[in-house]
Order: sequence, then structure tokens, then C-alpha cells
Amino acid sequence: MARLARLRPHYLLIANFVQIFKAPLLAVPAVATVNFHPSPLPRYAGLAPFFWMAKHGERQGGVSAVITDEAIDAGPVLGQRPIALSGTESAGEIRALHFQESFRLVREMLPMLISRRLDGKPQDLRRRSYFGGPAEEDCTIDWTAGAEAVLRTVRAAHPRPGARAQTADGERLCVLAAPRRPTRRHGHGPGAGPCRP
Repeated sequence: MARLARLRPHYLLIANFVQIFKAPLLAVPAVATVNFHPSPLPRYAGLAPFFWMAKHGERQGGVSAVITDEAIDAGPVLGQRPIALSGTESAGEIRALHFQESFRLVREMLPMLISRRLDGKPQDLRRRSYFGGPAEEDCTIDWTAGAEAVLRTVRAAHPRPGARAQTADGERLCVLAAPRRPTRRHGHGPGAGPCRP
């Protein structure tokens, strides 16, 4: 804290940062601490937005620049960039897409930051969704939940820690990938019928 204060920064800029800034640290920069959060706030506030977007088959991602206050990911929004998703990306793929857009958002924000006139808009917290870090059960495949739920769990846990699974005879597995394959049913052509992982 003392070393940061001696630098007399105008800003602290953070991105995908998993620690909470308290009031003494937030008071260090002359203008503000700006958080480049990898989600379309107020949706997916909190930890591991990449995991939860993949787990939910999300089709609308985005990155947000917000003024950081003591509430978690709840400060005024300075800028956003939407990201269209297919709903089939892995957490790693979503992370890469969001980081690319975060760099673009930083470049867009530079004139505002240099002017020190931060035009923040309050978040509509009625639309807020908040998630903590995924627990072991969130990364565990439930074979009874259906193909789409299985695939989403595999995508969400990729590349780390990998989806956990257990075979019928009790063998523990780590599933890193699972393709969707069409199945055949009697009386139907190729590709007809439900899909399975």
C-alpha cells in the first residue's frame, strides 16, 4: 500500500482479479480503480464467469469496465463490449474471446481515462446474477441429466480441472472433451433422433 501510494497513480486498472479491494486501497489512486470484468455486468458478477457461461450454454457474453468500489463487481459501468457466443464454447474458449475484447475495451476507454472524466452509469442490480467459484459437484458429470447437461459440464471444466466422472463399476475418470454425435433410430435417416455425448 505504501509503495503504491508513493507512485501517486491516477488509476489502478485490474482485470480478472480475484481479490477484493478494501477502502484504504481504493483511496490510493487519484481518480479511480477501474475493473475490466470478463462478463456483461450486471450478469455473471463474481468468480469464474467463463466457467458459468459454459455451464449455462450462454449465448451472450461481454466485457465490462466498471469503477471499483467495495461491493463486488457492482460499480458504475464505464464501457462494455458484447460478445456473441454459440452456447457450445468451452470455458477456455470463452476466456480467450473475452480477453481479446478486454484489450479492445481498454483501447476504447483510453480517451475517457486520459480526460479523467469518468461517465459511469449505475448497474441495474435487479438483473444481477452472481456466482462464486465452482465446487467439485459443479464439475462432476451427472449421467442422468441428459446429453446437453453432460456436454455443458465437460465444456465448463475444460481445460481445468476437467470434468469428473465415475463409470458404472466405480472407476473415476477425468473427461477433457466430449463430442456431440448423432444417433440412429429404427425408421429414421442418418442423424435423426436425440444426440448423446
